Amino acid sequence: MTIKKYPWIVVLSTLLILIVLLSNTILTLLGSVLLEKESPKNADYIVVLQGSIPDRMIHGVNLYKEGYADTILMVESRSFSNYDLIEKHDLNISSSADINKEIALQMGAFEDDLIKLSGKAASTRQEAKIINNHLEDTKNKTILLVTSEFHSNRAKLIFQDVFEHLEVVSTPTPYDPFCTDTWWKDRRQTRNFLMEYLKLINFYTFNI
Repeated sequence: MTIKKYPWIVVLSTLLILIVLLSNTILTLLGSVLLEKESPKNADYIVVLQGSIPDRMIHGVNLYKEGYADTILMVESRSFSNYDLIEKHDLNISSSADINKEIALQMGAFEDDLIKLSGKAASTRQEAKIINNHLEDTKNKTILLVTSEFHSNRAKLIFQDVFEHLEVVSTPTPYDPFCTDTWWKDRRQTRNFLMEYLKLINFYTFNI
């Protein structure tokens, strides 16, 4: 067998070599799509989204202590997969918002500066809508949006979609284990990556 007789072997081999050499670059670029990270600035509110404990609130309190905003907002969420079962049996279990509030208090935040909004949100969009209903006037207002890094791009897109005039500055927690250049080496990060891309598709397709 000669190479001249089977040129497709050369083409296929070259493609395979390129894929191997560029795979890390491609995977890093795909991971970077999920990340929206901006420098914090003085704002009216710090909004800490539910879903991960304690990394999001720790970062939110750090921003609060550094003087970027005087108020931390959070929304009561359906933080357990079988939340209906918990309600049915009238179980008294601390929600993620309750736990996050306790974290903030232990870190030195003043209770009057912590606002927990009721609503039992089941999604980021519901959190945004509940906050929108709470804030009477968002014109010329700014929030620092705190969430996980893999969730930061979609979260900002959703908040910008829900609010008309609010300036949204994405300040994801640095304590999130998601790394754009190594996510495929960790099972948990890979799961978060795949789920977030599916949710991005839903956002662009169905505005969910």
